[in-house]
Amino acid sequence: MDAESASYSFRHPRTGEWAHNLAHSVQEESWQTYLKPAWDFLCNHPAPILRVVEVGFGRGFNIAELLRRFSLELPFKKLEVVAFEPFPEQLEPWPDIPKPLVDWMPWWGKSAGFFADPEGHWKVQIHTQVAQQIDFWPEQEIHLVILDLFSPARHPEQWQEPLISTMSAKIAAGGQLCSYTVARSVRERLSNLGWQCHVRSETNRRDTLHAVFQAELSPGDARM
Repeated sequence: MDAESASYSFRHPRTGEWAHNLAHSVQEESWQTYLKPAWDFLCNHPAPILRVVEVGFGRGFNIAELLRRFSLELPFKKLEVVAFEPFPEQLEPWPDIPKPLVDWMPWWGKSAGFFADPEGHWKVQIHTQVAQQIDFWPEQEIHLVILDLFSPARHPEQWQEPLISTMSAKIAAGGQLCSYTVARSVRERLSNLGWQCHVRSETNRRDTLHAVFQAELSPGDARM
């Protein structure tokens, strides 16, 4: 166990499940699991504004790493993020902010509210509602879903519909999804709604999920 990762992560009080893989730093875990699989897609997408939704925001490490890399590598694009963290009070007490991400985590200490780059390069809206409340999703198509929830077997309440059907209805053609879970129930639901799922296996790392939305469904197979 990485002691620094444990200090920044969160352990669910009911099941004892950690929010991060403690074998790696939270910054590395954010990149390898939730951003790297979709990075080429984001870099090469022609849209001037890219939209990302994270379900299971926590303290926001995934989005902080996204903002950091986005600002360095894609300064000519704009980024709009919507995140869902329904239980920010469970994250207390907050540790000191990690130095490498200090400029990219204006929500540190609360995980709620609206935050924006003064130059208009990015904006982040963090909702304290559950992601099943579809009215809080962006009206426009999204390009990446970061699905960072606890395991569906031990936390089925977090995975209740209309979660997957909503993200499937909102995703752009070719849109990406990254998640730590490779549960068959999740992969089958995604596949039935038009996603192509790929289980990523790397040496000395746990398997993770990368999915790509392939095509519109037939008129008789509504996604919602």
